[in-house]
Amino acid sequence: MFPLGYFIDKSVYLKRMLAFSEGRELYVFDNITLTSWVTNELGWAYLLLFFSNLNFNHEWFLKSISFFIVFVNLFFVVTRINKFNVFILFIISLLFINPIFVDFSMSQIRSAFCLSIFLVFLMLYESNKKTISLFFLSVVPIIHTIGIVLISFYFLYLLLKRFSLNMLQGQYFPVVLGLLFSLFMFVGWHYVLSYLGDRRAEYSDMSSSLKYMIFWVFLLFAFVLLKIKCVESYIFLGMLLLSIAVFNTIFSLYSSRFIALGFVFIIPIFFMIRKPMYFYTIVLAYMSFTLVQWFFWFELQELI
Repeated sequence: MFPLGYFIDKSVYLKRMLAFSEGRELYVFDNITLTSWVTNELGWAYLLLFFSNLNFNHEWFLKSISFFIVFVNLFFVVTRINKFNVFILFIISLLFINPIFVDFSMSQIRSAFCLSIFLVFLMLYESNKKTISLFFLSVVPIIHTIGIVLISFYFLYLLLKRFSLNMLQGQYFPVVLGLLFSLFMFVGWHYVLSYLGDRRAEYSDMSSSLKYMIFWVFLLFAFVLLKIKCVESYIFLGMLLLSIAVFNTIFSLYSSRFIALGFVFIIPIFFMIRKPMYFYTIVLAYMSFTLVQWFFWFELQELI
């Protein structure tokens, strides 16, 4: 359905695997330190190196990663919903047919794979399988540095749950935290990445327009007005990542990536809305916006 050219990052990984198989670009494995495991995301590099040296189709390897991403994300959402039936599964499937998630799982494979491993950790940890969950936790930051942010947010949730549960009973705290994080990105994110030697410190403007983000702004306001309580980890993470995306839009910062990261946490919140009228209004608004996004996405691909 989607030609490889639609997913530019995917072709970059194929070229890197080819380089590894030919013995090129191996300098990334020189002078390895504890810090470089994270800053150079060596977990992902070693994974590419391993499969590049096997008699295995490189593109099928990346497709397998994408399948794992989709499966884990769907499984996570399904297991967050209490009243599950065929109709709910149909609604969830429709919600996942979104260009943001498709591009995330098929093109932004590294960050999506990092998120998926984090989700495995989350499900194991919250099922009291803490020992094995620590293995997945240790893998998360060496696949993509965004894993450090996800881990930090989750452990902040655990601290609040343990010592200040009242802050999770309302809907405002993750929104305020999202504002503070966006302000930090606006003022100091470049300096942090530069200090770590991260190449993303040199990236140019990657902000999304308000028109592109308008539904997510509306959704955040809807969740706040509906008084969604953040007592569950996925609700807290969903509200927080959605807030960061909205405030990043205001500050002309990178916002769509945080929607992609928060997508799997945001979708289950839909099913926390008890009144059918509000639920179907938001779902229909989401479907309409998704349709517009698909038109925009395919038109953009024609320009690439």
